[in-house]
Amino acid sequence: MTCCELLHQVTFDEIAPYIGKYGSEEGMALYKIHYDMLKLLKPRDGDDGEKTVTISNAELYYDFKEPHLDAFPIEGCYWEVALAKEIIVEPDVYATWAEIAACCLWHTSFYGFTLEQLEETIENWDYYNQDLIDPDITRIRAKRVQKKIEDCGGRIPSKKEMMTVPTFRHEVNKRVRRANYLPFGCRKPKLVRRIISRLYWERILKIGAVICDCLCSDNFLREELRKLFCANIYQTYRYQTYVSKEEGRGKWLWELVTKYNAFYKGFSQNVILGLGMSHEHPMILDDLNYVNEINLWLYDQIKGEADIHWYPYYDDSLGDQLRLSVLCYD
Repeated sequence: MTCCELLHQVTFDEIAPYIGKYGSEEGMALYKIHYDMLKLLKPRDGDDGEKTVTISNAELYYDFKEPHLDAFPIEGCYWEVALAKEIIVEPDVYATWAEIAACCLWHTSFYGFTLEQLEETIENWDYYNQDLIDPDITRIRAKRVQKKIEDCGGRIPSKKEMMTVPTFRHEVNKRVRRANYLPFGCRKPKLVRRIISRLYWERILKIGAVICDCLCSDNFLREELRKLFCANIYQTYRYQTYVSKEEGRGKWLWELVTKYNAFYKGFSQNVILGLGMSHEHPMILDDLNYVNEINLWLYDQIKGEADIHWYPYYDDSLGDQLRLSVLCYD
């Protein structure tokens, strides 16, 4: 049996109880996305001649103190190549096929759960080769977001404006106090500026990614941008569907939200939801019905005190899939 055949043999609900053992139950939605994405890919043989993946009992170490499995070699493989590998189970392994599938999902998600995340990882390697570090990369990506917003007639707040946000200012002060020593040649004022800059661009990137989606909607108010970027508390989520033509996109999103803990970081009373689709594959009635169910579920979770706004938009790169972009804030 190949990895591809295994994923088509066991359901995600059978795999789910093992996700906490190999990954994080908080990230259940990401594993569900990864599972469905892999099922849509076409397996192919690799160039390395490795046509099998061996499932064995892994050694215990500080990250894994409980008995667990190892799947070698699929970590770092192209996903299509990993799917084509024949599964060889060592004689001393007494695990269910569902646990073996969970182990394989953990390994294949090492560089990202989705193609978008994988592309970011590869881009990071290019930047590291240029001697750039994570704050530099965040700033580069955030400036791309800034340009998109400005091209649409919007404006992001300045660092000075951001320092008026209580939680932002508190996080700056906390990180300054936590710095036990100053980098060589760096005075404290310079360190403070570095911390402000890092937190500022992180916020611009996270919130801006959702705003860029919503800006494609005709009824999104650009006057609201400062309020959104300067929210005291915020959480962001961005999910694309991975469903076959026989499945419902709206139902898939509804299950991701209500069953697989898509809002694992929590949510606030103010919620902005962008819903992306292509012109060729707009939402159908069944999608709209499940979107309404998500809306009702949110109202119920926030005890009816929610301020929820939906912004449908078109993005033809989505093909026959949907994208849900979420910003929750106070």
